[in-house]
Amino acid sequence: MLGFTPIEDVLLSDPSLGVINDLLRRYAAWHSLLDGFIWLEPEDYLFVRQWRVEAEERSVAAGNSGMTAEKIKVFVEMFLPAYETYIPGLRARPPTMAPHLRVVIGRDRLPKEILESWTDRPATD
Repeated sequence: MLGFTPIEDVLLSDPSLGVINDLLRRYAAWHSLLDGFIWLEPEDYLFVRQWRVEAEERSVAAGNSGMTAEKIKVFVEMFLPAYETYIPGLRARPPTMAPHLRVVIGRDRLPKEILESWTDRPATD
């Protein structure tokens, strides 16, 4: 959750995020050590559902254990409230001083857009 910053507890969309919100305060020390920040952002954070399914399928195909479809759903759904709560803050306030680079990735996990800072300016070559 590097990059996420805590919000006021009254703004939490899910009460279970209280512990996470408290723990995020410790990340400020890490953020202060960074000289910049690169963020990989999916075009749609709900892509994580299918990505987890694919990871489990690869695990099973390699002869390892894997989660069932229902377990995958439960596992992924645990994280969605955090994405919904903290991504807007990350977009609005990078956790470090510049330089910043935001790489937007598509469903295929390939870069679709590379942006400087958190603006909509494409990165320069």
